[in-house]
Amino acid sequence: MLADPMGELYDIVTVESDQFTLARAERGSKPVFAMSSKRVEDVERHLTCLYGADIRLLERLPFIYHAWEKHAIKPGWNIEQFPHQWILFDPTGRLRAVFGGDQAIRYSWIAESPLAQIRQSYLHRDGLPLFPNHWIGPAVRIPAPVHLTPAEAGGNIGRP
Repeated sequence: MLADPMGELYDIVTVESDQFTLARAERGSKPVFAMSSKRVEDVERHLTCLYGADIRLLERLPFIYHAWEKHAIKPGWNIEQFPHQWILFDPTGRLRAVFGGDQAIRYSWIAESPLAQIRQSYLHRDGLPLFPNHWIGPAVRIPAPVHLTPAEAGGNIGRP
């Protein structure tokens, strides 16, 4: 199980037979199917992408915008779309992974990339080497934390 630092979201990876399944949940909610694949590397890549946006935010890097429309899939890859699942096929026509939503589009672009390259791209200001053609948003501006003295807070700090 993986969780964000605040424990608001968590990810659960399970294995049944030869299938790895990832489910995501918010605190107090039941897990929801996110993806499955016969290859644990696919789950690792997908998790790296899911947390990549958070890492960029923490590092104050611009957001990387990925296309979500079906026509934006990587050339050679294919998707069969159902109401609650997107099935991704590699260029040879083999089923690569099943997703609980449009994450299959983004995944088609990194499915063959080494994890180190994916991480490197999320940590590079311009998304290089994997995301050079994606739109990089404006610089992230996170205000500095405000530290109040008890007097500035109305004298309520440390009191029940």
